[in-house]
Amino acid sequence: MNSCSVEKKGSKQSFTYTLKVNLIKNGAKILKKKNISAAEYIHYKSQMKKDTCVLKSKRVCIIDNGVYIIVDYFPTIDGAPMLGIIQIK
Repeated sequence: MNSCSVEKKGSKQSFTYTLKVNLIKNGAKILKKKNISAAEYIHYKSQMKKDTCVLKSKRVCIIDNGVYIIVDYFPTIDGAPMLGIIQIK
C-alpha cells in the first residue's frame, strides 16, 4: 500500500464517505475506492497520524459557452492554492 485516505463529501446533513487506497502492484499504480458508512469514516479518521491536518476544499462549478469548469479552492493551506479542472461536454 502506497497511501490511504478517507473522504467526506456533501453539505448540511447529507454526506457520502469514501475510502481511497493507492496500491503499487507489479510497478503499476492502482487506485481503489470503496463507499463506507459514517461509523467507518469516524473509525478511520481516529487513526489519523499526529501532526496531520484535514484538507478542506470549496468547489465552484461554472458552465460558460458549453464549457464545464470546476474550481477547487483550499482555504486551509498557506498561499491558498486553487485547482481548476475544465471538462468539455
